[in-house]
Amino acid sequence: MTYTDRLIDIVLVSPPTRASSPIVPFPCIYLASYLRLKGFDCCIVDIKDAGKQTHIRKIEQETVSQILAANSSFVGFTCLSAEYSCVLRMALDLRKQGYKGIVIVGGHHPTFYPGDFLYPQSPFDFVVLGEGEETLVELLQVLKLGGQVHKVPGIAYYRDEVVMTSKRAVLEDLGILPMPSYDLLNMDFYLQPRTSIIRYSIFAGIDVQTTRGCPCQCTYCGNPSLWAVHTYKKRFRCRPIPNVLDELEFLYNRYRIDSFFVNDDSFTVSEQRVRDFCDGLVHRKLDSLVWGMQTRVNIFTEKMAQMVASSGCIQVEFGVESGSERILKLMKKGITLNQIHNAYAICKKYKLRTFANFMINTPTETEEDLKATIALARAIKATHYGFFVTVPLPGTMIYQEYVHPPLKKDEYDVYLGSQPYKRIIDPRFKLNHHRRNISFLAAFLYAQFTAIPLYADPFFSFFRYFRNYTKSVHRKQYLKAVWTITFYRFFKHFLTFLLLLASATKDLSRRFSNRAARMT
Repeated sequence: MTYTDRLIDIVLVSPPTRASSPIVPFPCIYLASYLRLKGFDCCIVDIKDAGKQTHIRKIEQETVSQILAANSSFVGFTCLSAEYSCVLRMALDLRKQGYKGIVIVGGHHPTFYPGDFLYPQSPFDFVVLGEGEETLVELLQVLKLGGQVHKVPGIAYYRDEVVMTSKRAVLEDLGILPMPSYDLLNMDFYLQPRTSIIRYSIFAGIDVQTTRGCPCQCTYCGNPSLWAVHTYKKRFRCRPIPNVLDELEFLYNRYRIDSFFVNDDSFTVSEQRVRDFCDGLVHRKLDSLVWGMQTRVNIFTEKMAQMVASSGCIQVEFGVESGSERILKLMKKGITLNQIHNAYAICKKYKLRTFANFMINTPTETEEDLKATIALARAIKATHYGFFVTVPLPGTMIYQEYVHPPLKKDEYDVYLGSQPYKRIIDPRFKLNHHRRNISFLAAFLYAQFTAIPLYADPFFSFFRYFRNYTKSVHRKQYLKAVWTITFYRFFKHFLTFLLLLASATKDLSRRFSNRAARMT
Protein backbone atom coordinates (compact mmCIF):
# COMPACT_ATOMS: atom_id res chain seq x y z
CA MET A 1 0.00 0.00 0.00
CA THR A 2 1.43 3.39 -0.94
CA TYR A 3 1.27 6.60 1.08
CA THR A 4 -1.53 7.94 -1.11
CA ASP A 5 -3.69 4.87 -0.36
CA ARG A 6 -3.74 5.55 3.36
CA LEU A 7 -6.88 6.80 5.13
CA ILE A 8 -4.95 9.14 7.45
CA ASP A 9 -1.58 10.75 6.75
CA ILE A 10 -0.32 10.79 10.34
CA VAL A 11 -1.42 9.72 13.81
CA LEU A 12 -0.12 11.87 16.66
CA VAL A 13 0.15 10.01 19.96
CA SER A 14 -0.09 11.37 23.49
CA PRO A 15 1.59 8.69 25.69
CA PRO A 16 -0.57 6.58 28.04
CA THR A 17 1.47 7.91 30.96
CA ARG A 18 -0.66 11.05 30.54
CA ALA A 19 -3.95 9.14 30.64
CA SER A 20 -5.06 10.86 33.83
CA SER A 21 -3.50 14.26 33.10
CA PRO A 22 -6.06 17.10 32.99
CA ILE A 23 -3.77 19.25 30.82
CA VAL A 24 -4.45 19.09 27.09
CA PRO A 25 -1.56 17.61 25.04
CA PHE A 26 -0.22 20.90 23.67
CA PRO A 27 2.38 19.31 21.33
CA CYS A 28 -0.27 17.20 19.62
CA ILE A 29 -2.95 19.86 19.17
CA TYR A 30 -0.51 22.48 17.86
CA LEU A 31 1.14 20.02 15.47
CA ALA A 32 -2.25 18.76 14.27
CA SER A 33 -3.55 22.23 13.47
CA TYR A 34 -0.39 23.14 11.52
CA LEU A 35 -0.41 19.83 9.64
CA ARG A 36 -4.04 20.40 8.68
CA LEU A 37 -3.18 23.90 7.49
CA LYS A 38 -0.57 22.38 5.19
CA GLY A 39 -2.99 19.81 3.76
CA PHE A 40 -2.29 16.69 5.84
CA ASP A 41 -5.04 14.54 7.34
CA CYS A 42 -4.29 13.63 10.91
CA CYS A 43 -5.80 12.34 14.11
CA ILE A 44 -4.74 12.23 17.76
CA VAL A 45 -4.70 9.13 19.95
CA ASP A 46 -5.09 10.42 23.49
CA ILE A 47 -6.68 7.76 25.68
CA LYS A 48 -7.98 9.08 28.96
CA ASP A 49 -8.30 6.90 32.04
CA ALA A 50 -10.84 9.09 33.89
CA GLY A 51 -9.63 7.99 37.31
CA LYS A 52 -10.01 4.25 36.72
CA GLN A 53 -6.31 3.60 37.41
CA THR A 54 -6.12 1.16 34.51
CA HIS A 55 -2.78 -0.62 34.26
CA ILE A 56 -0.45 1.29 31.95
CA ARG A 57 0.25 -1.74 29.77
CA LYS A 58 -3.45 -2.12 28.97
CA ILE A 59 -3.65 1.52 27.88
CA GLU A 60 -0.54 1.03 25.74
CA GLN A 61 -2.18 -1.91 23.98
CA GLU A 62 -5.35 0.10 23.34
CA THR A 63 -3.23 2.97 22.00
CA VAL A 64 -1.44 0.64 19.59
CA SER A 65 -4.79 -0.78 18.43
CA GLN A 66 -6.12 2.68 17.68
CA ILE A 67 -2.94 3.62 15.80
CA LEU A 68 -3.18 0.53 13.62
CA ALA A 69 -6.91 1.11 13.01
CA ALA A 70 -6.14 4.56 11.59
CA ASN A 71 -4.11 2.92 8.80
CA SER A 72 -1.77 5.91 8.58
CA SER A 73 1.41 6.50 6.62
CA PHE A 74 3.16 8.03 9.63
CA VAL A 75 3.02 7.87 13.40
CA GLY A 76 4.33 10.65 15.62
CA PHE A 77 5.05 10.17 19.33
CA THR A 78 5.82 12.89 21.84
CA CYS A 79 8.06 11.79 24.70
CA LEU A 80 9.40 13.02 28.02
CA SER A 81 12.17 11.18 29.85
CA ALA A 82 9.72 9.42 32.17
CA GLU A 83 7.83 8.14 29.11
CA TYR A 84 10.78 6.58 27.32
CA SER A 85 10.01 2.94 28.17
CA CYS A 86 6.31 3.39 27.47
CA VAL A 87 6.87 4.97 24.04
CA LEU A 88 9.53 2.40 23.15
CA ARG A 89 7.20 -0.49 24.04
CA MET A 90 4.44 0.92 21.85
CA ALA A 91 6.78 1.44 18.90
CA LEU A 92 8.05 -2.13 19.23
CA ASP A 93 4.46 -3.42 19.46
CA LEU A 94 3.59 -1.56 16.27
CA ARG A 95 6.44 -3.23 14.40
CA LYS A 96 5.60 -6.66 15.83
CA GLN A 97 2.03 -6.26 14.61
CA GLY A 98 3.19 -5.47 11.09
CA TYR A 99 3.13 -1.69 10.89
CA LYS A 100 5.21 -0.69 7.83
CA GLY A 101 4.85 3.09 8.02
CA ILE A 102 7.31 5.69 9.27
CA VAL A 103 7.60 6.14 13.04
CA ILE A 104 8.72 9.58 14.23
CA VAL A 105 9.37 10.76 17.78
CA GLY A 106 9.83 14.24 19.19
CA GLY A 107 9.71 16.13 22.47
CA HIS A 108 12.14 16.89 25.25
CA HIS A 109 13.90 13.55 25.67
CA PRO A 110 14.41 12.77 21.95
CA THR A 111 15.76 16.29 21.52
CA PHE A 112 18.26 15.86 24.37
CA TYR A 113 19.23 12.26 23.59
CA PRO A 114 18.35 11.25 20.00
CA GLY A 115 20.71 8.28 20.32
CA ASP A 116 18.32 6.66 22.79
CA PHE A 117 15.89 6.22 19.88
CA LEU A 118 18.22 5.70 16.93
CA TYR A 119 20.25 2.48 16.74
CA PRO A 120 20.36 -0.70 14.61
CA GLN A 121 16.92 -2.36 14.38
CA SER A 122 15.27 0.54 16.19
CA PRO A 123 11.49 0.82 15.71
CA PHE A 124 11.94 4.58 15.21
CA ASP A 125 12.86 6.09 11.86
CA PHE A 126 13.30 9.78 12.66
CA VAL A 127 13.67 12.14 15.60
CA VAL A 128 12.33 15.70 15.35
CA LEU A 129 14.60 18.02 17.32
CA GLY A 130 13.05 20.89 19.26
CA GLU A 131 10.09 22.80 17.87
CA GLY A 132 8.14 20.52 15.57
CA GLU A 133 5.64 22.31 13.30
CA GLU A 134 7.79 23.30 10.33
CA THR A 135 10.18 20.36 10.70
CA LEU A 136 7.44 17.73 10.73
CA VAL A 137 5.61 19.23 7.76
CA GLU A 138 8.79 19.42 5.69
CA LEU A 139 9.82 15.88 6.66
CA LEU A 140 6.44 14.44 5.64
CA GLN A 141 6.50 16.33 2.36
CA VAL A 142 9.97 14.99 1.54
CA LEU A 143 9.04 11.43 2.49
CA LYS A 144 5.81 11.48 0.46
CA LEU A 145 7.51 12.92 -2.62
CA GLY A 146 10.68 10.85 -2.35
CA GLY A 147 13.07 13.71 -1.59
CA GLN A 148 16.36 13.76 0.30
CA VAL A 149 15.86 13.70 4.06
CA HIS A 150 19.37 14.90 4.84
CA LYS A 151 18.34 18.31 3.52
CA VAL A 152 15.56 18.66 6.11
CA PRO A 153 16.84 20.83 8.99
CA GLY A 154 16.09 19.84 12.57
CA ILE A 155 15.94 16.04 12.38
CA ALA A 156 18.07 13.03 13.30
CA TYR A 157 18.09 9.50 11.86
CA TYR A 158 20.27 6.41 11.78
CA ARG A 159 22.54 5.45 8.85
CA ASP A 160 25.31 3.30 10.36
CA GLU A 161 25.49 6.08 12.95
CA VAL A 162 23.25 8.80 14.31
CA VAL A 163 23.01 11.55 11.70
CA MET A 164 21.85 15.01 12.77
CA THR A 165 20.96 17.50 10.05
CA SER A 166 21.56 21.23 10.23
CA LYS A 167 19.83 23.31 12.91
CA ARG A 168 16.47 24.85 12.13
CA ALA A 169 15.52 28.39 13.11
CA VAL A 170 12.72 28.73 15.62
CA LEU A 171 9.30 29.79 14.46
CA GLU A 172 9.60 33.51 15.21
CA ASP A 173 6.06 34.56 14.29
CA LEU A 174 3.68 32.47 16.38
CA GLY A 175 0.81 34.33 14.79
CA ILE A 176 0.98 32.06 11.74
CA LEU A 177 -0.08 29.08 13.86
CA PRO A 178 -3.78 28.23 13.48
CA MET A 179 -6.15 27.46 16.35
CA PRO A 180 -5.04 24.31 18.23
CA SER A 181 -7.08 21.28 17.16
CA TYR A 182 -9.28 20.87 20.22
CA ASP A 183 -11.83 19.02 18.09
CA LEU A 184 -9.47 16.01 17.94
CA LEU A 185 -9.59 15.58 21.73
CA ASN A 186 -12.12 14.17 24.16
CA MET A 187 -13.05 17.58 25.52
CA ASP A 188 -15.63 16.12 27.91
CA PHE A 189 -12.70 14.74 29.89
CA TYR A 190 -10.70 17.97 29.90
CA LEU A 191 -13.68 20.10 30.89
CA GLN A 192 -14.60 18.14 33.99
CA PRO A 193 -14.68 20.43 37.05
CA ARG A 194 -11.36 20.04 38.85
CA THR A 195 -9.02 21.81 41.23
CA SER A 196 -5.94 22.11 39.05
CA ILE A 197 -7.08 25.12 37.00
CA ILE A 198 -7.31 27.45 40.00
CA ARG A 199 -5.64 25.75 42.93
CA TYR A 200 -7.57 24.54 44.94
CA SER A 201 -10.99 25.74 43.81
CA ILE A 202 -13.29 23.68 41.62
CA PHE A 203 -13.76 24.95 38.07
CA ALA A 204 -14.44 23.59 34.61
CA GLY A 205 -11.80 25.11 32.40
CA ILE A 206 -8.68 24.63 30.39
CA ASP A 207 -4.99 25.55 30.22
CA VAL A 208 -3.83 27.85 27.42
CA GLN A 209 -0.38 28.91 26.27
CA THR A 210 0.33 32.43 25.06
CA THR A 211 4.14 32.23 24.77
CA ARG A 212 6.91 29.79 23.90
CA GLY A 213 10.27 29.38 25.50
CA CYS A 214 11.73 31.25 28.44
CA PRO A 215 14.37 34.01 28.63
CA CYS A 216 15.87 32.50 31.79
CA GLN A 217 18.62 29.96 32.43
CA CYS A 218 17.46 28.11 35.57
CA THR A 219 19.74 25.15 36.23
CA TYR A 220 16.89 22.74 37.08
CA CYS A 221 14.94 23.46 33.86
CA GLY A 222 15.38 21.84 30.44
CA ASN A 223 14.37 24.92 28.44
CA PRO A 224 17.93 26.18 27.75
CA SER A 225 18.93 22.80 26.28
CA LEU A 226 15.68 22.46 24.35
CA TRP A 227 16.14 25.69 22.42
CA ALA A 228 19.89 25.18 21.96
CA VAL A 229 19.10 22.77 19.08
CA HIS A 230 17.83 25.73 17.04
CA THR A 231 19.48 28.66 15.39
CA TYR A 232 17.56 31.55 16.83
CA LYS A 233 17.44 35.23 17.51
CA LYS A 234 14.81 34.86 20.22
CA ARG A 235 14.38 31.88 22.50
CA PHE A 236 11.26 33.55 23.99
CA ARG A 237 8.35 34.44 21.72
CA CYS A 238 4.80 35.63 22.25
CA ARG A 239 1.60 34.85 20.42
CA PRO A 240 -0.29 37.95 19.23
CA ILE A 241 -2.89 38.91 21.83
CA PRO A 242 -5.79 38.94 19.30
CA ASN A 243 -4.82 35.36 18.43
CA VAL A 244 -5.01 34.31 22.08
CA LEU A 245 -8.32 36.11 22.62
CA ASP A 246 -9.77 34.42 19.54
CA GLU A 247 -8.86 31.07 21.07
CA LEU A 248 -10.46 31.91 24.42
CA GLU A 249 -13.58 33.21 22.69
CA PHE A 250 -13.79 29.98 20.70
CA LEU A 251 -13.38 27.86 23.83
CA TYR A 252 -16.08 29.86 25.60
CA ASN A 253 -18.58 29.72 22.73
CA ARG A 254 -17.90 26.12 21.72
CA TYR A 255 -17.22 24.40 25.05
CA ARG A 256 -18.64 26.89 27.57
CA ILE A 257 -15.53 27.02 29.71
CA ASP A 258 -15.91 28.73 33.09
CA SER A 259 -12.21 29.33 33.69
CA PHE A 260 -8.75 29.14 32.18
CA PHE A 261 -5.14 29.10 33.33
CA VAL A 262 -2.33 30.85 31.45
CA ASN A 263 0.27 28.09 31.38
CA ASP A 264 3.28 30.26 30.46
CA ASP A 265 6.66 30.42 32.16
CA SER A 266 6.78 34.22 31.90
CA PHE A 267 3.34 35.62 31.04
CA THR A 268 3.99 39.13 32.42
CA VAL A 269 7.23 39.81 30.55
CA SER A 270 5.60 42.89 28.93
CA GLU A 271 3.28 45.31 30.71
CA GLN A 272 1.74 46.47 27.43
CA ARG A 273 0.97 42.90 26.46
CA VAL A 274 -0.73 42.27 29.80
CA ARG A 275 -2.77 45.46 29.34
CA ASP A 276 -3.83 44.43 25.82
CA PHE A 277 -4.82 41.00 27.09
CA CYS A 278 -6.87 42.30 30.02
CA ASP A 279 -8.53 45.03 27.94
CA GLY A 280 -9.34 42.41 25.31
CA LEU A 281 -11.02 40.16 27.88
CA VAL A 282 -13.23 43.04 29.01
CA HIS A 283 -13.98 44.20 25.45
CA ARG A 284 -15.01 40.71 24.35
CA LYS A 285 -17.01 40.17 27.55
CA LEU A 286 -14.75 37.31 28.61
CA ASP A 287 -13.98 38.90 31.96
CA SER A 288 -16.76 36.80 33.47
CA LEU A 289 -14.36 33.86 33.17
CA VAL A 290 -12.35 33.10 36.28
CA TRP A 291 -8.66 32.73 35.49
CA GLY A 292 -5.21 32.29 36.93
CA MET A 293 -1.64 32.46 35.72
CA GLN A 294 1.96 31.73 36.61
CA THR A 295 4.83 34.16 36.25
CA ARG A 296 8.04 35.38 37.90
CA VAL A 297 8.27 37.70 40.90
CA ASN A 298 10.78 39.98 39.17
CA ILE A 299 8.45 40.82 36.26
CA PHE A 300 5.20 41.32 38.17
CA THR A 301 4.29 44.91 38.96
CA GLU A 302 1.50 46.67 40.86
CA LYS A 303 0.01 47.95 37.59
CA MET A 304 -0.15 44.40 36.26
CA ALA A 305 -1.83 43.20 39.45
CA GLN A 306 -4.46 45.90 39.13
CA MET A 307 -5.10 45.03 35.47
CA VAL A 308 -5.39 41.29 35.90
CA ALA A 309 -7.54 41.55 39.03
CA SER A 310 -10.03 43.79 37.19
CA SER A 311 -10.38 41.33 34.29
CA GLY A 312 -11.24 38.13 36.17
CA CYS A 313 -7.90 36.83 37.45
CA ILE A 314 -8.12 35.48 40.99
CA GLN A 315 -4.81 33.63 41.45
CA VAL A 316 -1.14 34.12 40.58
CA GLU A 317 1.49 31.40 40.93
CA PHE A 318 5.19 32.13 41.45
CA GLY A 319 8.27 29.95 41.47
CA VAL A 320 9.89 31.06 44.73
CA GLU A 321 12.05 27.92 45.07
CA SER A 322 14.24 28.95 48.02
CA GLY A 323 14.59 31.43 50.85
CA SER A 324 18.36 31.49 50.48
CA GLU A 325 19.93 34.16 48.27
CA ARG A 326 22.91 31.85 47.80
CA ILE A 327 20.75 29.01 46.50
CA LEU A 328 18.77 31.34 44.21
CA LYS A 329 22.02 32.55 42.65
CA LEU A 330 23.32 29.01 42.31
CA MET A 331 20.08 28.05 40.53
CA LYS A 332 20.49 31.04 38.19
CA LYS A 333 16.93 31.89 39.13
CA GLY A 334 17.44 35.60 38.53
CA ILE A 335 15.29 36.78 41.45
CA THR A 336 15.94 38.22 44.92
CA LEU A 337 14.25 37.89 48.30
CA ASN A 338 13.13 41.53 48.12
CA GLN A 339 11.38 40.84 44.80
CA ILE A 340 9.65 37.81 46.32
CA HIS A 341 8.34 39.80 49.30
CA ASN A 342 7.24 42.63 47.00
CA ALA A 343 5.32 40.37 44.60
CA TYR A 344 3.35 38.71 47.41
CA ALA A 345 2.63 42.07 49.07
CA ILE A 346 1.23 43.36 45.75
CA CYS A 347 -1.01 40.33 45.34
CA LYS A 348 -2.30 40.73 48.88
CA LYS A 349 -3.11 44.40 48.23
CA TYR A 350 -5.26 43.53 45.21
CA LYS A 351 -6.79 40.45 46.85
CA LEU A 352 -5.20 38.04 44.42
CA ARG A 353 -4.77 34.54 45.76
CA THR A 354 -1.24 33.20 45.48
CA PHE A 355 0.52 29.89 45.09
CA ALA A 356 4.16 29.55 46.13
CA ASN A 357 6.31 26.80 44.64
CA PHE A 358 9.29 25.80 46.78
CA MET A 359 12.08 23.29 46.19
CA ILE A 360 13.94 21.24 48.78
CA ASN A 361 17.01 19.06 48.18
CA THR A 362 18.50 21.78 46.01
CA PRO A 363 22.19 21.45 45.08
CA THR A 364 24.48 22.18 48.09
CA GLU A 365 21.45 23.07 50.26
CA THR A 366 22.52 23.32 53.91
CA GLU A 367 20.55 23.33 57.15
CA GLU A 368 20.76 27.13 57.18
CA ASP A 369 19.41 27.34 53.63
CA LEU A 370 16.55 25.06 54.59
CA LYS A 371 15.66 27.15 57.63
CA ALA A 372 15.71 30.28 55.46
CA THR A 373 13.32 28.65 53.00
CA ILE A 374 10.83 27.69 55.72
CA ALA A 375 11.10 31.16 57.27
CA LEU A 376 10.38 32.79 53.89
CA ALA A 377 7.36 30.53 53.34
CA ARG A 378 5.91 31.70 56.65
CA ALA A 379 6.72 35.35 55.95
CA ILE A 380 5.09 35.72 52.51
CA LYS A 381 1.77 34.25 53.71
CA ALA A 382 0.80 32.76 50.37
CA THR A 383 -2.69 31.35 49.93
CA HIS A 384 -1.33 27.96 48.91
CA TYR A 385 2.07 26.26 48.95
CA GLY A 386 3.80 23.46 47.16
CA PHE A 387 7.04 21.95 48.46
CA PHE A 388 8.71 19.59 46.02
CA VAL A 389 11.89 17.55 46.13
CA THR A 390 14.32 18.76 43.48
CA VAL A 391 14.70 16.13 40.76
CA PRO A 392 17.62 16.35 38.30
CA LEU A 393 15.89 15.76 34.96
CA PRO A 394 17.80 14.78 31.81
CA GLY A 395 18.68 17.83 29.76
CA THR A 396 19.09 20.11 32.76
CA MET A 397 22.32 21.62 34.02
CA ILE A 398 21.99 19.96 37.42
CA TYR A 399 21.60 16.56 35.76
CA GLN A 400 24.83 17.06 33.83
CA GLU A 401 26.68 18.24 36.92
CA TYR A 402 25.42 15.94 39.65
CA VAL A 403 24.07 12.67 38.23
CA HIS A 404 27.08 10.37 37.84
CA PRO A 405 26.97 7.93 36.27
CA PRO A 406 24.04 9.11 34.15
CA LEU A 407 20.89 7.01 34.07
CA LYS A 408 20.73 4.09 31.68
CA LYS A 409 17.84 3.78 29.25
CA ASP A 410 16.05 1.22 31.39
CA GLU A 411 16.26 3.53 34.44
CA TYR A 412 14.19 6.44 33.11
CA ASP A 413 11.08 4.93 34.69
CA VAL A 414 12.24 6.36 38.03
CA TYR A 415 10.77 9.68 36.91
CA LEU A 416 7.23 8.29 36.58
CA GLY A 417 4.48 9.49 38.88
CA SER A 418 4.62 11.92 41.77
CA GLN A 419 6.95 10.00 44.10
CA PRO A 420 10.18 11.53 42.69
CA TYR A 421 8.95 14.91 43.97
CA LYS A 422 8.20 13.59 47.47
CA ARG A 423 11.36 11.67 48.30
CA ILE A 424 14.82 10.88 46.96
CA ILE A 425 14.22 7.86 44.75
CA ASP A 426 17.82 7.33 43.62
CA PRO A 427 21.04 7.94 45.60
CA ARG A 428 22.35 10.01 42.67
CA PHE A 429 19.47 12.43 43.20
CA LYS A 430 20.60 13.50 46.68
CA LEU A 431 21.81 17.02 46.00
CA ASN A 432 21.66 18.62 49.46
CA HIS A 433 24.47 18.93 52.00
CA HIS A 434 22.43 18.45 55.19
CA ARG A 435 21.43 15.34 57.11
CA ARG A 436 17.66 15.88 57.14
CA ASN A 437 15.50 12.93 56.12
CA ILE A 438 13.87 14.27 52.96
CA SER A 439 10.79 12.05 53.25
CA PHE A 440 10.15 13.25 56.81
CA LEU A 441 10.82 16.83 55.74
CA ALA A 442 8.39 16.58 52.82
CA ALA A 443 5.71 15.13 55.11
CA PHE A 444 6.30 17.87 57.71
CA LEU A 445 6.06 20.68 55.15
CA TYR A 446 3.00 19.08 53.59
CA ALA A 447 1.25 18.92 56.97
CA GLN A 448 2.23 22.46 57.97
CA PHE A 449 1.62 24.38 54.75
CA THR A 450 -0.51 22.32 52.37
CA ALA A 451 -2.85 19.85 54.03
CA ILE A 452 -5.65 22.04 55.42
CA PRO A 453 -6.16 24.29 52.34
CA LEU A 454 -5.97 21.25 50.10
CA TYR A 455 -9.02 19.74 51.77
CA ALA A 456 -10.90 22.83 52.90
CA ASP A 457 -10.69 25.09 49.84
CA PRO A 458 -12.59 22.87 47.38
CA PHE A 459 -15.43 22.72 49.89
CA PHE A 460 -15.55 26.44 50.63
CA SER A 461 -15.08 27.37 46.96
CA PHE A 462 -18.46 25.79 46.30
CA PHE A 463 -20.10 28.50 48.41
CA ARG A 464 -17.76 31.26 47.30
CA TYR A 465 -18.47 30.68 43.62
CA PHE A 466 -21.97 29.23 43.95
CA ARG A 467 -23.40 31.90 41.65
CA ASN A 468 -20.86 30.99 38.95
CA TYR A 469 -21.81 27.33 39.25
CA THR A 470 -25.55 27.94 38.93
CA LYS A 471 -25.05 29.83 35.67
CA SER A 472 -22.74 27.20 34.20
CA VAL A 473 -23.77 24.48 31.77
CA HIS A 474 -21.57 22.21 33.90
CA ARG A 475 -23.60 22.81 37.11
CA LYS A 476 -24.61 19.16 37.58
CA GLN A 477 -20.95 18.14 37.32
CA TYR A 478 -20.03 20.74 39.93
CA LEU A 479 -22.32 19.14 42.51
CA LYS A 480 -20.73 15.76 41.90
CA ALA A 481 -17.23 17.22 41.88
CA VAL A 482 -17.62 18.99 45.23
CA TRP A 483 -18.59 15.74 46.90
CA THR A 484 -16.01 13.58 45.12
CA ILE A 485 -13.07 15.96 45.32
CA THR A 486 -13.63 17.13 48.88
CA PHE A 487 -14.07 13.75 50.56
CA TYR A 488 -12.20 11.49 48.16
CA ARG A 489 -9.23 13.85 48.25
CA PHE A 490 -9.22 13.84 52.06
CA PHE A 491 -8.85 10.07 52.27
CA LYS A 492 -6.46 9.89 49.32
CA HIS A 493 -4.06 12.50 50.67
CA PHE A 494 -4.36 11.25 54.23
CA LEU A 495 -3.19 7.90 52.88
CA THR A 496 -0.40 9.67 50.95
CA PHE A 497 0.69 11.36 54.16
CA LEU A 498 0.78 8.02 55.97
CA LEU A 499 2.81 6.49 53.14
CA LEU A 500 5.28 9.36 53.32
CA LEU A 501 5.67 8.82 57.04
CA ALA A 502 6.07 5.09 56.53
CA SER A 503 8.74 5.66 53.88
CA ALA A 504 10.54 8.14 56.11
CA THR A 505 10.37 5.77 59.09
CA LYS A 506 11.77 2.96 56.96
CA ASP A 507 14.66 5.19 55.82
CA LEU A 508 15.33 6.24 59.40
CA SER A 509 15.23 2.64 60.64
CA ARG A 510 17.68 1.60 57.93
CA ARG A 511 20.01 4.44 58.89
CA PHE A 512 19.99 3.43 62.57
CA SER A 513 20.54 -0.23 61.62
CA ASN A 514 23.55 0.69 59.50
CA ARG A 515 24.92 2.86 62.28
CA ALA A 516 24.48 0.04 64.84
CA ALA A 517 26.18 -2.41 62.49
CA ARG A 518 29.17 -0.09 62.11
CA MET A 519 29.44 0.32 65.88
CA THR A 520 29.58 -3.46 66.38
